[in-house]
Amino acid sequence: MDLFNFQKYIDNKILDRGWEYYQHNSIKSITKENENTYTAIVAGTDDYSVEVQLGGNNDIVYSHCDCPYDLGPYCKHEVAVFYALREMLERDQDYVTADSTFALPARPVKSKKKVPAAKESPYDRFTSIISAQSKDKLVQFLVSLSLEDDAIGRRVELEFGADDGEQEYKKCIALIRSYIRQYRDRHGFVSYQETSGAAEGAWMVLERAEQAKDNGDYKRALHLYLCILHEMVPLLQSADDSGGFIGAVIDESISALQSLAQANMPDDAQQHLFQKILRESSNKIYNGWPDWRLGLLEACAQLTVTTERRKIFEKHLDSFMNEFDGSWSSRYLTERMAMIRYQLTLKFAGEKMAAEFMEQNISFPLFREMAIKKALSQKEYDRAERLALDGEQHDKGMPGLVNKWKELRYEAYRLSGQIDKQRSLAIELIMAGSFDYYKKLKATYAKDEWVSVYPSIIKALEKQKGYSGNYTNILIEEGELHKLLDYVKTKPVYITEYYQHLLPTFSNEVYHIFVQYILDEAKRANNRSGYRKVCSYIRLLANIGGKEHARQVTDNLLATYPRRPAFREELRKIRF
Repeated sequence: MDLFNFQKYIDNKILDRGWEYYQHNSIKSITKENENTYTAIVAGTDDYSVEVQLGGNNDIVYSHCDCPYDLGPYCKHEVAVFYALREMLERDQDYVTADSTFALPARPVKSKKKVPAAKESPYDRFTSIISAQSKDKLVQFLVSLSLEDDAIGRRVELEFGADDGEQEYKKCIALIRSYIRQYRDRHGFVSYQETSGAAEGAWMVLERAEQAKDNGDYKRALHLYLCILHEMVPLLQSADDSGGFIGAVIDESISALQSLAQANMPDDAQQHLFQKILRESSNKIYNGWPDWRLGLLEACAQLTVTTERRKIFEKHLDSFMNEFDGSWSSRYLTERMAMIRYQLTLKFAGEKMAAEFMEQNISFPLFREMAIKKALSQKEYDRAERLALDGEQHDKGMPGLVNKWKELRYEAYRLSGQIDKQRSLAIELIMAGSFDYYKKLKATYAKDEWVSVYPSIIKALEKQKGYSGNYTNILIEEGELHKLLDYVKTKPVYITEYYQHLLPTFSNEVYHIFVQYILDEAKRANNRSGYRKVCSYIRLLANIGGKEHARQVTDNLLATYPRRPAFREELRKIRF
């Protein structure tokens, strides 16, 4: 697939969303890993990593994104990166060198071949057109547009027809619902592909709420944030929000409420916010969404600045605690609420009482971590070690927490200069899969000492069933390429990940492993997406010097699968 003509091969909806991500500066950075490979970080619901490999003629021979999208061969994050790479290459082929990382410009610069540098911006163009029209013509046009499109009509009503807070609230609800209606199906459900559009009205109201906050109109801002929550949280019951678009506007509204609670405002406004948010935290729409309810309670805690409010707030917390059972989710909620109480104790009773409260709740990971870090900062290394060891015992069976306590115990040994304990614990963490602690352990030895240490670690990892995830990183770190080759031979799926390390020394072996992997993947492929992936591996093989092997495996597949027309069509697109 040609980078300069990739739009021909990708669904229009994905192209539109990818273009939107590209235009809105969602690509944080692109790194050129080597002559053909680029990795990019794209901001979405989370930060996603995209890898793209280009062939000699700027063909996209391989592309992968670690987002959860699986409804097609390419996602919007990959498409955004394709646009960015094309722009880079059009601007200056020599701009990016291997191992360089750069952030994209704040506004994408389009290719000089297509758009003159001095082209008028859309804002200036529309300003010029609209300014030239008469008032009557503009009024007639806006009325017509408002009648044709319900969402636009609701925006016009909100912008120009909201005379008071109550009217504004109702019109914000109408605007949000107009976008939901526009994007839901006839059964009232918003599909995965449509959630971004369905959330647009809520984002507009959020912007309005932010303006109210900036203007010091805190009560109005609160009502608008709550308006968003009241419409968008229930929407999750009739939407597929796998992409996180609805959740994102809810998260942003909760965060904005927490920020609002910290604003310096008059007492009456603060009291109003306290009462409203306290009541909101009991709303049944948050049943099943504990993090959002906790977010509201945390905002309320910020507003708890008097003894009277503290009594009311803690009584409110008690009412929740009485409903908890012994489940993991209840324990999580209890821990977070205990942390809220700790902050209140610190605020109203001082550090001594807060320290006692922390000790009483030390079985909660948040409190144990806080206590260990406090001990480390005060150079109480024996106490830090004891708390960490107790945590390892208490949370046995939860590997993530056990590793956290071990890492903090490692810090106690490092800071106190207990090198033998430090090394011993580093080996435990290495055996649990950590490559970072392998490098930390290595740093404690002189070069001539290390050469006799690391082989025993590799041998110990090899004895573990399935090996740890850091095994291959260690082999690369120490230049143990024969072992890396043996490992990849047993697991050909890793050839696409490690071929760059093996190719200079074992080119023929790499080509043969690639061929075997391609044949294995061809057996598993059963749709066009799978066929394209197989073909991308063939192109990659050709581009790393195995052109003859790539040609032979292509002929082999054409002969082996005469009754897979879609596969054969993709294979015939390959150019050597």
